[in-house]
Amino acid sequence: MEQDVVENYIVNKDTLALVPYFKGEAKTLIYEKGKKPILAKKTPLKILDDACIAGGASLEGRNKAVRERTNIQKKRPVPVNLDHMIYAFPVMSYLATDNEWVFIHHLIGFEHATPSKGKGKTVLTFSDQQKLTVRASKYSIKQQMQRTHSCIVEFNPKNDAS
Repeated sequence: MEQDVVENYIVNKDTLALVPYFKGEAKTLIYEKGKKPILAKKTPLKILDDACIAGGASLEGRNKAVRERTNIQKKRPVPVNLDHMIYAFPVMSYLATDNEWVFIHHLIGFEHATPSKGKGKTVLTFSDQQKLTVRASKYSIKQQMQRTHSCIVEFNPKNDAS
């Protein structure tokens, strides 16, 4: 059975992860809370950039702001939409075409993958109990979560002195 590929996808409060998926016209496999994965024609970076622009700045602008305000030098998290408190972090290098993006507000656990899944992989568990195996160590995921929490504290509008 063939699955439809959506032209446009809007990141929302139910988005769990964006995974590169280059088969046919599909470029991204999107995980959403309580739903089967969705295929999209745009790459994860393009989907994130569109979401950032909808939230008031480009992905490049968000990336620069995070670098300037948090001094995080690599694998910077992205405040995708400040009004809706949507934050994502990269599993690998920020611009790697095979990088997976995880939306932290739904991530409730992570554990080493079994050897059959591959060495250096981690199984993520989301709030709806969906699981996703990513190509990063448990230590790396923990580091990314810490970076993202620092970013959330720094960019939380309630922390502004104005």
